[in-house]
Amino acid sequence: AYVVKRLKAITPFLKKYSFGDFSEHLPIPDEEDEFTELLVGINLMVEDIQESVKDLEEKQRMLSKINNRQQALFNTMEAGLSIKDLEGVFKDVNQRFCDILGYSKEELIGIKTFMDITHPDDWESTTITVNGILKKGEVSTRNQKRYVRKDGSPVWVEVNSSAIHDQDGKVEEVFSATQDITERINSQEKMKKI
Repeated sequence: AYVVKRLKAITPFLKKYSFGDFSEHLPIPDEEDEFTELLVGINLMVEDIQESVKDLEEKQRMLSKINNRQQALFNTMEAGLSIKDLEGVFKDVNQRFCDILGYSKEELIGIKTFMDITHPDDWESTTITVNGILKKGEVSTRNQKRYVRKDGSPVWVEVNSSAIHDQDGKVEEVFSATQDITERINSQEKMKKI
């Protein structure tokens, strides 16, 4: 009867623990016996769990802060930024990238590949550049090429691409920064004609 009484006293705490609520310690009776030692041991484990939860929450706050900063940077850069999967499908783009091409994010993300918007005359050079990252393991590449805007007009761009690796070192995604260089190319063409 004594053991049952003591078990009933800690049952509400054990129920909380079973649902992941470690906010309270077990009450420790004044009696010193094996049952009390067990309760003290459980409380020590609860303290360890509480510390681990605090550490995890702090790491999650820091990660969230870092992600927010990265997203703010991604969205405010002067360059058109994009992240693509290994098939070339856009996973994320910033507004500047959309402005360069005349597409909305919704028209690009998860729908278009970089080859869909690459000018046909530049498919071969683009394929060589992409293979440099995906097959040869090059860390980054740079090339000038034309994209085709939504309205069908060509836009000259300089694209700097870098591989994003997973924990095993395999290429997981490709990050690109795109600059509209149409004016520069047009000026160079005019100079050639003079």
